[in-house]
Amino acid sequence: MKVFTQAEFDSLPVVDGVKQCPTGDYSAVRIFGDDCRFDHGCVFAASSRFGSGCIFGSGCIFGNWCIFGERCNFSTSNRFGVACVFGFGCIFARRCVFGLSNRFGDWGEFGAESVFGSLCTFGFGCVFRAECFFCDGCIFGVSNHFGDRCSFGGRRAHPGYPLLALSGAGSVNRTVYAFNVEGGPWFEAGCFSGDIDEFRAKVRADGDALKCLQYLGFANIVAATWCPERIER
Repeated sequence: MKVFTQAEFDSLPVVDGVKQCPTGDYSAVRIFGDDCRFDHGCVFAASSRFGSGCIFGSGCIFGNWCIFGERCNFSTSNRFGVACVFGFGCIFARRCVFGLSNRFGDWGEFGAESVFGSLCTFGFGCVFRAECFFCDGCIFGVSNHFGDRCSFGGRRAHPGYPLLALSGAGSVNRTVYAFNVEGGPWFEAGCFSGDIDEFRAKVRADGDALKCLQYLGFANIVAATWCPERIER
């Protein structure tokens, strides 16, 4: 695989305003502008920065902490049957689109691990096709859309919209996520993750009356939405 230097990348042809980037190892390049089109199987280093409107082929591999601008498109990722893989801590701006079976925060590919989870962050209106895989600790934006059979922390989601969130509650205004997965709703909040019983027990153990009203109410909303038999009265 050809290794591109920054100078070689800068000299790649531009067609109708889009830089045409063939398959290669771009790990020596850190800054990419707007409207780049990459072929399948490209490799990028950690902390790479991509502008708006970039398009990526299948099987691209991204290091940790990459940043992507608005409207980046990974929807071609399964053209060759190989999904894109993203390291932990990647940040995606609004309205990015992802194809089938992408993996986010996949530590095994990079030999990296973080006590804070994968930490990938998605902006408003991102779209994920079927069978995308998210490690624990991802942060989701408003109006994200998920295809069927996505997995969260290795837990396969049930059909339908898999995510409910409560923002601005508690003493640190933390966002709490609940995922509709096989085995029952799964909650994530900061360093906590657990099922609905563990979430309720954690809230009560904290002993904060306001947090109990907020979080236990949220747990009942989750139960009413996905498993009415788990509502506490």
